[in-house]
Amino acid sequence: MMPEKRKSRMKNNFDLTPLVRQGGTPVIIRTALCVLVLAVITRLAGLDEISTGLFRGMVVGALDMVIMCSGARKALAFKDDPERGVKLLKRYRYYRIFAAGSLFVVMLKMKYHVFYVAVGFLLTHIFYILNLIFIACQLQKEEEREERSVKDGK
Repeated sequence: MMPEKRKSRMKNNFDLTPLVRQGGTPVIIRTALCVLVLAVITRLAGLDEISTGLFRGMVVGALDMVIMCSGARKALAFKDDPERGVKLLKRYRYYRIFAAGSLFVVMLKMKYHVFYVAVGFLLTHIFYILNLIFIACQLQKEEEREERSVKDGK
């Protein structure tokens, strides 16, 4: 009974390996464009301080996602040895924390309004998660179509 539950639970998981092999570039660009649109709208509304902060947050968030995707792509090489892949991903987690943290500290030293930068950073990651959800739903629909075509063919 336990293996059946595990199989049903595993069926709901998505394999995003093709996305990681590509480097995630289309998703990162799409995500950055979403925040960039918000920054342009706030600039047109006359809120220069907010739009500048959102833009800076988008840049920091995009850098963070590039580091994350490059670490995930390098970890794919250790498919046979998952422990080494996990160690690599942990190391890249520290790279991400160091990069984002150091940029925030530099902005604080330069007396920028870091609150809006943090909002832009968070919005970038929220849009990234939404993009991944849409991609996962598309992959699931494709798998269901393939399963139906295989069943119809037999």
